[in-house]
Amino acid sequence: MTAMATTTETKAFHLEMRNVYFSVQRVSGYRATRFLQLVDRIGGLEAAKRLLSAGDISNGLTELCLKGCLQHSMECLVLDKKWRHLFTDDQLATAQRRLEQLHYRVPA
Repeated sequence: MTAMATTTETKAFHLEMRNVYFSVQRVSGYRATRFLQLVDRIGGLEAAKRLLSAGDISNGLTELCLKGCLQHSMECLVLDKKWRHLFTDDQLATAQRRLEQLHYRVPA
């Protein structure tokens, strides 16, 4: 169940979403420019919710899979117990399903 995010949580999650971009770039060289632009334009929390509402696995997530960087994905971030309360059960299920489709098991 989604909870109302505090301003502090929203800002912290936004920074974590930006960190998704920079972590991936650092470890793989992949630049998810459109992802970063979306995060900066509408905020990290809203960007995550919008990306989770998209039907299919994104090209960016597929690229992370090919580069062995799924642990740095937005999907892993939203499934982290620190942030789960900010998302609906359906959004969490979507993140989980996408990772499972790419044969990635989220650490417990």
